[in-house]
Amino acid sequence: MTIAEVSKTFGLTADTLRYYERIGLIPPVKRSSSGIRDYDEKDCNWVEFIKCMRGVGIPVEMLIEYVAMFRLGKETIAARKALLVEQRQQLADKILPLCDGAEFLAKFKRLYATADGTGECRVLGVRTQGNVILLRLADVTDMDAARAQVGRTYYFAKADARLPKGRYFIDDLLGCEVRDADTGAVYGILTEVDHPAAQDIYTVTDAAGEKHMLPAVPEFVKTIDIDARTILVTPIDGMFNDAVNGDKE
Repeated sequence: MTIAEVSKTFGLTADTLRYYERIGLIPPVKRSSSGIRDYDEKDCNWVEFIKCMRGVGIPVEMLIEYVAMFRLGKETIAARKALLVEQRQQLADKILPLCDGAEFLAKFKRLYATADGTGECRVLGVRTQGNVILLRLADVTDMDAARAQVGRTYYFAKADARLPKGRYFIDDLLGCEVRDADTGAVYGILTEVDHPAAQDIYTVTDAAGEKHMLPAVPEFVKTIDIDARTILVTPIDGMFNDAVNGDKE
């Protein structure tokens, strides 16, 4: 692909792509005989990886260090993983719990006072006020009753939810086996899902108990089969360990 095609695909300007390469945010892109950048699939995966990591707030300096270690070869795998785990913890420390948006909650006609589905409460209305979602419940008819709800948690039944195609409940994703889409090699089990910004970040724990970060974007996550409990992925070199991923010199 040309730089213009990559620019259009990922929503980054050509100047940004050149800058990423110049400062070491992505490995050098091979050139054609006439000196024109010719992005292959691995180059595009690096662009998507860096875009996602910048999108969730990982510092440029850390990403440059990661790419520099990648170029040194497989002896830096442990250091690379440690760097990503450290950044993941820093992101987790910044994340505040978020409820679903008003548009999603407005679809529910009932909520429950307990996680086992008892204490049904009819939902009469949903609206937003700033970054707060306000619910109007059938049995909450005055200020005293409303004050009594402070600190309470309400639950909805999965059977009442209608998720858009390609969207999944986090607890359905957790525990899925993560495999290579091309080779079938098992990378580990999905153990955490974070949503610090526009893109989710999956944490995959391998058989040795080590954790790996994976941006949940189509370039890396190819297929999710909840019924089969499998997720097929195409990671870039070094995202997982050498024994499984075949990191190359």
